[in-house]
Amino acid sequence: MEFLNLGKNLLSGKIPNCWMKWHNLGVLNLVNNNFAGSLPESIGSLTLLKFLHLYNNKFSGKLSFLKNCEELGRILEYSTILQLVKSVDFSHNNLSREIPEEVTNLRGLQSLNLLYNLLIGSIPKNIGKMESLESMDFFVNQLSSQIPSILSSLAFLNHLNFSNNNLIRKIPSDTQLQSFNAFSFMGNKLCGLPLSDTCTVVL
Repeated sequence: MEFLNLGKNLLSGKIPNCWMKWHNLGVLNLVNNNFAGSLPESIGSLTLLKFLHLYNNKFSGKLSFLKNCEELGRILEYSTILQLVKSVDFSHNNLSREIPEEVTNLRGLQSLNLLYNLLIGSIPKNIGKMESLESMDFFVNQLSSQIPSILSSLAFLNHLNFSNNNLIRKIPSDTQLQSFNAFSFMGNKLCGLPLSDTCTVVL
């Protein structure tokens, strides 16, 4: 099976940890259900996966499948697993903890949507090395620290939303970040363009 679409049903409960058997799966769509609990680690073994859409469920915990399962951890060391993934959407869940650094190994990723979760910590600096990224949405989380200046290297980025987090200090200046609407950065403790709040101290 290459395509599994169970979206927009009334399915509930936990997702079983059985995905290592689905070697050919390219699309997994579980959106708009009532699934809960942690995401199973065996999803990390889906080496042909291109689209992973899980938004609007009740998933909680951390994104453990990206770093804890044996297969994923071993192959991520060589940056080869999940390289075909183009779109990841975990929005509208209860995911917590930090964004794992391993997500930045998805170098072919074009869309990363984590809005409406409980993610904490800083934005991984190596996201700036995901050169294919076109859309990044972290709206309504609890991310903190500064915006990494390396994000300026994302030449194809055309959608960005960091609003309603706990990000602080100056938005990296003289970058394409100034080309985005101010709404992309509101609801934080940020200053500098494109926001109207000027930075009053040297940061």
